[in-house]
Formats: sequence, C-alpha cells, structure tokens
Amino acid sequence: MPCIYCFERFQGTAFYADERRFRQDFQNKLQLDFHALFNKEIDRYLAKLATRGKTSAGQREDQPYVPELKRLARQMAESVLQRLAANATKWGLDQQALDGKLAAQPSAQSRAANKSARLDKLRLRCQDLEAEVRRHKQEEEKRKAEVLARFKAQYDAILHSQEQDLLQIRRAVAAPEDGATSPYNGTLLGQELSEQLKSIQSQLSSTKAHVIELDSLKLNLEKIEDQQRRAIPPMEALLASTMDTWPDDTEDEILAANIRKGEQVCKRLRQHQSY
Repeated sequence: MPCIYCFERFQGTAFYADERRFRQDFQNKLQLDFHALFNKEIDRYLAKLATRGKTSAGQREDQPYVPELKRLARQMAESVLQRLAANATKWGLDQQALDGKLAAQPSAQSRAANKSARLDKLRLRCQDLEAEVRRHKQEEEKRKAEVLARFKAQYDAILHSQEQDLLQIRRAVAAPEDGATSPYNGTLLGQELSEQLKSIQSQLSSTKAHVIELDSLKLNLEKIEDQQRRAIPPMEALLASTMDTWPDDTEDEILAANIRKGEQVCKRLRQHQSY
C-alpha cells in the first residue's frame, strides 16, 4: 500500500531534530506519492478509453468527454489528498511513522519461523490425540474380551449343569432304586421323567443355540475390530468427510445393537435357569 511504502521511506526519522518539520515533510511526501499514483492510474484509464475510441480504419473518433473526465478525476484526487493531509495528525499516521510502528513489518524469515512453530505444535497435538485413541482402543478391546469370556463361562457352566442333570435322570430311569413298584407308579414316574427329559433337552437346545449366537456375535465383533484397525481407503475417507453432519455413527450403532443382543441372551438364560 502507498501508506506503508511512504512509511518505509521514512524509517530514518530519528535523524530529524524537529518533530514538527518531520510531520510537515511526511505530509508533503505522502501527498506527492499519492498524487503520482493517482495521476498514473488516471492516465492509464484514459489511455484505455482512447484505445477503445479507435475505428476499424485506425482513425481516432472524437471524444469530447475525455478532457472533462480527466479534469474531474484530477479534482477528485486533489480532494482526497487534501483530506488525507488535513486528517493525518488526527488519524495518527505521522505519529506512527515517527514511532516506526507501520514500517516494522515481519520478515519472511520470522514468518517462516512462526509457521514452523505452529506446525510443530499441531504435530505434537496430533501425536497426543493418536496416542489417546490407541489407548482407548486397547481398553475397549480388553473390555470386550472380558465380557465375552464371562458370557462364555456362564454358558458353559449352565450347559454342564444341565448335562449332569440329564445324566442323573437317565441313570434313575435305567436303574430304579425300588425294584417292586406298581405299574401305575412306574407309569407316572416314566411320564414325569419323560416330561423332565423333554424340558431339559429343550433347555439344552436353547442353550446351544445361545452359545452359537454368542460365537457369531464374537466373530462379528472381531470383524468390526479388524475393519477399525485397517487404514481407511482414500475414497472412503472422502465419503466420510461428507458425512460429518450425520447424527449417529454406524459402527457405534452396530456395537450397541450387539451389546443389547448379548444382554437379551443373558436374560433368556436366566429365565431358563429359573424353570
């Protein structure tokens, strides 16, 4: 800008013995520089108008408005410069030039150093966030493994207990303690044992189905974890960047649904145990 250019031309203002003289010289120099810039722009614009006024044969058309336009432009420039000179002290331009505030611009080296410092700070912040993400993922995997192990242990214990009950009932049916039982009592006992066997077999089938369902849930969770550990392809990253305004995360929904499913399985197992 012309103002900064003028201030840089006056960096050696400390050599002025009289501050008032410097202010006057600064205003005069400011007017001269701006006057030269205004005149240069006016002449350039009028030259373009003159070029447009040429005919196809190379003859220049009469342009009676050009002198008047030039006069108005110079008059406007003089008005602007007079106002600038009158308000330079009020706006503090000459005082800033005396203090050297506007002349002191950051060098390219200092700007590069500031940019490098900001980049280093951002890199450190990025590393901290990545470490925090890794820590959360490790904790999440640990919690998942603990939950799955607890569910599997509970299912195995229930299955073993029911198998033992079934084995005892079969032994009781095969070798009854009382050898002399009436046919009527034997029939009732057989029906009761048959019903118990059917109930136990049904519970065993249900438990095995729950165990298979739990194994499938575990495989799904492992697939999700494997997908999370993989690097996101560029196209998927580009698509994901356009989905920042979506209210929910699909992977979080899948994980929450799987957890709710596991809770329902546990609830059904507890209901079977209460039979």
